[in-house]
Amino acid sequence: MKDEDSIIVPFLNASTEMTGTKKARKDFGVTGNRDGSETTYSLNDVVIAVVDTGIDDEHIDLDGGKVIGWYDLISQESNPYDDNGHGTHVASIAAGTGEGDPGIEEGYAPGAALVGVKVLGANGTGSIQNIANGINWVVDHNDTLGVEILNLSIGAYGVDETPVCEAITNAVNNGIIVTIAAGNFNSAPYAQYDSLSDFSHCNGVVVGNMVDPYEGGWSPNKSSRRGTAKGTIVTGPDLIAPGTNIRAAAANTTDGYTTMTGTSMSAPAVAGILALMNDASNGSLIYTIYTEDFGKSGFDPVYGNGEILAYDSIKEAKGAFSGSFDDFRDHLIGQTSIDEGFIHTYTINVYHTDTNLYFATTLLMLDEDGDDFDLYVWGPGKDPHTDAPDYSSIGTDPQEVISFKPTSTGNDTVGIYAYSGSGQYSVDFIGQIRPEG
Repeated sequence: MKDEDSIIVPFLNASTEMTGTKKARKDFGVTGNRDGSETTYSLNDVVIAVVDTGIDDEHIDLDGGKVIGWYDLISQESNPYDDNGHGTHVASIAAGTGEGDPGIEEGYAPGAALVGVKVLGANGTGSIQNIANGINWVVDHNDTLGVEILNLSIGAYGVDETPVCEAITNAVNNGIIVTIAAGNFNSAPYAQYDSLSDFSHCNGVVVGNMVDPYEGGWSPNKSSRRGTAKGTIVTGPDLIAPGTNIRAAAANTTDGYTTMTGTSMSAPAVAGILALMNDASNGSLIYTIYTEDFGKSGFDPVYGNGEILAYDSIKEAKGAFSGSFDDFRDHLIGQTSIDEGFIHTYTINVYHTDTNLYFATTLLMLDEDGDDFDLYVWGPGKDPHTDAPDYSSIGTDPQEVISFKPTSTGNDTVGIYAYSGSGQYSVDFIGQIRPEG
């Protein structure tokens, strides 16, 4: 279902819609603009620094003086540019105006200003010291930049992250909140524990990649890196936000768009939400972020504190007493243990179907010891003891997902089979669903 006055398109607009961001902008009158003009930009607006491959400030979503500061550590060019495209995509998620595709490709905080810091070359790589220097440059020049939020959609693995962590701490100590991508698996095996980017150890808001409902979620993207519960301290992303099949500005096209997936897309979503919170609170640097718990109860290695609730977070920042948001998705959670060779079944009632409605089930194996559990779904009228399943997910990763658009209402049966190993699991069900009816 959708709000009667909304048109949902499954790209950037879908993620802003499903997090409640779009409705919050309307209800609370926030865009990131704080200087009194939506079409001019200054340090008096909420300002987001994007430390990345650069920003193409000639793209229609990012032009008109939106980029109010620039520093190039690669080629020392004085004017903004992006010879890779990653930074432009990231910047438009956070703060693009959407003029190239009105009402569809608007970023999270379209009224915010941007500062571009190019620390990665055309091939998307760079040095740890350049990244640290870029962050420190923002801090050193912030009297004239006015940056409140800094986004770092850069991953690093097996390096000494100390210079970057020190630079991030410097930024935080000077009133800048930093959003950090949790990192991605670019090839199998996926969904592995204890795999976060080295920068996740730094003092920022670490963001994992959630699949939004119009892409078949809510569920964590299997490419999103995660922490571990094996040590004395549970690690993981701080939270999780949409980052799957995000269509945003394509560099060097003037008005074109491209689709990307990754925590690099999730981090600027949170940066944009923080910008709206800053706008709503008239510049307060105290951010109370609301989340919805998924997976294992409490903070966990996959979801962290859960999926970000943009509407509730912006409402709290505004100090508003009225207003609400409903994504029209029900969320059921189960958590228990299973012995090898056994099967657990859950009966879930699908009470409404629609061409935009998925029924998504996510199974996580929690013990981090190589358990291999499989996931199955039987549609209404099917007997799991005698009939073949309609859907199955039987990989070897510690996460299985089944997502489909039901064509009929009724009771579906979800089965979890412990193919190898015994241990704990969590299972999340999302859709227009309820327990057996």
